[in-house]
Amino acid sequence: MLVLSRKPGQKIQIGNDVTLVVLGISGKTIRFGFEGPPEIPIHRSEVAERLAGVSAEAAPMLQQHESTAFVPVG
Repeated sequence: MLVLSRKPGQKIQIGNDVTLVVLGISGKTIRFGFEGPPEIPIHRSEVAERLAGVSAEAAPMLQQHESTAFVPVG
């Protein structure tokens, strides 16, 4: 496991196509932004686990729904 320290506004490059941006830190919560091509799925681990458990037919529909869902951060 690679462990890095970053400050808000700093970035981490993952491969050639994905960039992780630290948007802000508040207490124990860190807000990240991910930049990358739409064909590379990026999910929270609980969503990825749920997708892995779904049938092959339903996975693309669920994946599209999850990747476009707005999740408010409070």
